[in-house]
Amino acid sequence: MIMQNELAAIIGKEWVREGEASAEYAVDGVLPKVVVWPGTVEEVAAILRQAYKAGWSVVPAGYGMGLSLGNVPESIDLVLSTTRLSKILDYEPADLTASVQAGCSLDRFNRTVGEHGQWLPLDPLRPDRATLGAVAAVNDFGPLRLGFGLPRDYVIGLEVVQADGRRIKTGGRVVKNVAGYDLNKLFVGSHGTLGIMTQLNLKVRPRPETEATCLIASGHTPVLDDFVKTLAVSELSPAAVESLWNKTAHRLSVPCPPVCSVMLVRFMDAEPAVRYQVRRLREIAQLHELESEELPDTLAEPLWRSIRDLSTGADANLVVRINTLPVDTEFWLLHLLWALTDQTQVLDLLTHHRSGVVRGLAWCDVTEARCKELAARLGRLRNYCRENGGSLVIQRAPVELKKYIDVWGEVGPTAEIMRALKQQFDPRRILNPGRFVAGI
Repeated sequence: MIMQNELAAIIGKEWVREGEASAEYAVDGVLPKVVVWPGTVEEVAAILRQAYKAGWSVVPAGYGMGLSLGNVPESIDLVLSTTRLSKILDYEPADLTASVQAGCSLDRFNRTVGEHGQWLPLDPLRPDRATLGAVAAVNDFGPLRLGFGLPRDYVIGLEVVQADGRRIKTGGRVVKNVAGYDLNKLFVGSHGTLGIMTQLNLKVRPRPETEATCLIASGHTPVLDDFVKTLAVSELSPAAVESLWNKTAHRLSVPCPPVCSVMLVRFMDAEPAVRYQVRRLREIAQLHELESEELPDTLAEPLWRSIRDLSTGADANLVVRINTLPVDTEFWLLHLLWALTDQTQVLDLLTHHRSGVVRGLAWCDVTEARCKELAARLGRLRNYCRENGGSLVIQRAPVELKKYIDVWGEVGPTAEIMRALKQQFDPRRILNPGRFVAGI
């Protein structure tokens, strides 16, 4: 009760929730003692000063969609949601820059800049509930990563509240800045372990004039693999290239025979450039004796949304991501399938081609024996990935499985650097303790 009263004195009791009322912000089944929604940066700083003094563990969040990512927390006293910090503070269409509070959703931000024909070309899960602070904190991405990059490519400045409540600023509000250490990249992707972002300065891009999606289907995966290798060395610049396992294609109602694996290629550019690329793609497909089809927008748009949001459903309690060389994605997709088969109900497999990312979604029983065996299999696959220059991350898993395997894996000598940074920015380890890489 003392904690609640102290927090209510800072932000008002209506913005402090405790007990069962905070269930939507549970982390690995553990309810936080309190969830708070500060309305100003000063309130964020005051809360963190009090937490630092009292030794409360703090989990930063937006709408709480990404709280399943990470190891089981060492402790969780307080969840701090930034969703009330949702203002677009400044926007200069001529400069292609904007300043926005961390709790603003990507969807709302893009609606605003879209009035000037611009956008922030990111596609994380559920952009209507993906706050820009959360997207940057985990460096989230979807299929558009191929054509447009990652969140860290668009952050040019930050305001961050450190664990002890001090406010710092990094970068600036223009695209070109003075030389020096790029602290933006230190905080982007740090999963809220070094500080809580309260403001982001972003560069935006002109919205492409038009887009088109082509579907290529085949019952022979090696043929598709050869096709994508040819595509990679061509002059074409797709925004996204996705391969879907035949069962995944069927679940998403892709118009193809049920036994076929499917490749979707998306182009986004000026109308003449898109028309040229579609024509060339179909020529390349024909050289590989593959049929290609341009999908109507009414079918393509909801299909890309479904692919983007595939892992949001409750039917998958295990999501695994492999990062590898782009030329090896099909090889690792098969290995991931073999690792999951017999231990889970494999639901979906997909590949972000040319980004070197393979994802697998499954449902696994949470019996002790099953979790031990599955952890052992994923551990062996992770070691094999690392030996070949890749990595394996468990993006979602039942807490029973997390007891037997670290979701991030070993990072080698980098671990000591990360621990040193954690000690520098959060010596009392109150921010997301134990959840990120190397146990920081």
